[in-house]
Amino acid sequence: MTPNVWVLDRGEPSAEGRLLCDALGERGITADTVDWTRLIAQGFPDPSAGRPALPDLALVRPRVLNRHEGDLALLYDWLGVMEDGGTRVLNTVDSLRRAKNKVRQAALLAGAGVPVPATRTVRTLDEIARCLADWGEIVLKPVHGHASLDVTRMAALGPERRYRDGSLGLREETVGWHLLRRYGELCAQRFLPSPGRELRVIVIGGRVVVCSYHRTAELGAAVQGARVLMDPARWEPHEPDAALLALVGRALGVLGLDLASLDLVETPDGHAVIEVNPTVPSWRFFTGTEHDRTGGRITGIHADLVIDRLKERGDGF
Repeated sequence: MTPNVWVLDRGEPSAEGRLLCDALGERGITADTVDWTRLIAQGFPDPSAGRPALPDLALVRPRVLNRHEGDLALLYDWLGVMEDGGTRVLNTVDSLRRAKNKVRQAALLAGAGVPVPATRTVRTLDEIARCLADWGEIVLKPVHGHASLDVTRMAALGPERRYRDGSLGLREETVGWHLLRRYGELCAQRFLPSPGRELRVIVIGGRVVVCSYHRTAELGAAVQGARVLMDPARWEPHEPDAALLALVGRALGVLGLDLASLDLVETPDGHAVIEVNPTVPSWRFFTGTEHDRTGGRITGIHADLVIDRLKERGDGF
């Protein structure tokens, strides 16, 4: 029987989703993009309807996770229904849970000896003030955030930034209050200074397909109070050494991810992992450029990973 693959997305299929379906089709695999929002609206999962027709493998695209509204635990549960029915979900639901929560991710990585910033969960303004007092400069971000939305850097620049009782200054208190009101709790991390750049590493099936620095000196800069979305301004390819490859491999092994995008910064002791994103949002920008470490085969490498996971099931091979 010909294996059946769903590329799960939201709304109109992404260009990457269509490219992957085409690549799988050329390999004799039936692959379709499936709108997760529509699938749920049609009543999935519905145990009363009997065993649903599920795919052999479902690849979760970023918008399924990042544009979910409501309880994220339910999203994992509905993906888990697919796993319970025999579908290989890529990445697995357990690995998505481990990686998507930034605080849990940092705890797992730190426990395995992967260098990460000091990380805490904060739920009050006093806890934010305590992080500033302990670390001097911090980054606040949503626990389940993405695309750098609402990522805020704060610095304790001296006594003039604090009231006499040691509480936050007006701007810090205002921003912190609104972030806490919106999210309830935040991930707070110690800011790690870097030479104005971060390293993006994209891994598919254990292979580093992209490894490039992007200049971040202007990342998050404001023009008339608005965040500049054109950043990063410049990308620079980087050849990973053995130590970096081992670090990336250890991080993905801890989280159990088959594919991921990692952000790292340089420190005096080597690279530190800022966060691991359990999806690969876009690779068209890199394909065939100096950043492409596959010779133009990033989509093909993605298809190879799908086939490898299908082979583990014995479906049609």
